[in-house]
Amino acid sequence: MRRETFLEALHRMSRAVPFLPFTVELMNGIRIVSKHPEAIRMEADLALYTEPDGTAQLFDAGSVARFVAQAIPPGAE
Repeated sequence: MRRETFLEALHRMSRAVPFLPFTVELMNGIRIVSKHPEAIRMEADLALYTEPDGTAQLFDAGSVARFVAQAIPPGAE
């Protein structure tokens, strides 16, 4: 996904009223469920996802396959 497309989708999902958890699915099948509107943000050229326990994951917008407007748990079809 292009950076601009990623930022537009992230803005749309994270600013929805009311906020609803959403999923970012990476090209390799990993799913990141954002349960808070500020859990995913851009840091320079990478996206940073911070889990509730403080654990962080970095990923490139180019590795994103799609956004899903619902929480899809990892491993679910």
